[in-house]
Amino acid sequence: FRGFILELSAPQALLMFPVLFTMLGMLLEPLSNYFDRHVMSPVFKIIPAPKRKHADDEDALRELIRERYLGEIGKRIENHYALCKEYVETRQLSTTFMVFLSRYGFYRNVAFICVMCAVAAPLAAEGNAAGWVGTLVWLMLAYVFKSRAQDFFAHMAPAVYRAFLIEKLAQEKSVSPGQGDNLDPAGTNI
Repeated sequence: FRGFILELSAPQALLMFPVLFTMLGMLLEPLSNYFDRHVMSPVFKIIPAPKRKHADDEDALRELIRERYLGEIGKRIENHYALCKEYVETRQLSTTFMVFLSRYGFYRNVAFICVMCAVAAPLAAEGNAAGWVGTLVWLMLAYVFKSRAQDFFAHMAPAVYRAFLIEKLAQEKSVSPGQGDNLDPAGTNI
């Protein structure tokens, strides 16, 4: 394998390695999703809840959107985030939440890789003390990366709600030229 890599020309390497790493990432993603949902989340319950810097904003935005823009369906569905996210994605209103989503996925995948290395460390060290120390180090790194992933996950909902609300406020403003400034908070003409 080493000989094959050394014999590659630069253009071949520039084409082959990105494709190879992309395919490796595509194979890793479903494993990481499953492992995160069924193993890491229950095991790492000790991770503090995501930083809720904008928790009050998120709750206020969610309630405003539910009452003002979702109407009857807002009372029937529990998860307003999914509906707002679909609207924002369909209308291509914002990509901010996609940055948070990709960073969440990246750190979650790195945490998965760290847990896999923690499992392999004692096997590679043939059961001696260095392997167990390596396991402890890999698990601590997995904890750090998992908590970082949770931080980015916590930022997605406020970003989606803000994009949804900005779009709806802009629509209200352009409902009728000249009368847009006369709308009260309920959306009716004053």
